[in-house]
Amino acid sequence: MIKQFDETIGFEFDEQARHSIGFDRQETTMFLFEYLGDRLALSPLDEEIDQVHFFSALDVCDYLAHQETKEYFIRLVLQRDVKRMEKLT
Repeated sequence: MIKQFDETIGFEFDEQARHSIGFDRQETTMFLFEYLGDRLALSPLDEEIDQVHFFSALDVCDYLAHQETKEYFIRLVLQRDVKRMEKLT
């Protein structure tokens, strides 16, 4: 694990989802990991995660479904990488 972010992502469910799942909102703590093992050794253990994929940091936003998550990733991960690269130059 590289980092656990202090800022969380939270959102309210619409009425249909609230009725279906029994929750009003969700708050998610985000983590940044770097996997150094064999990619083929990874496989989901339950229904919550059904697939595992690897992407370059620049391509991640193409696969994120929610705008709030995209904005979070850009703000906290991509900007962190830009600042790190600026220190190297």
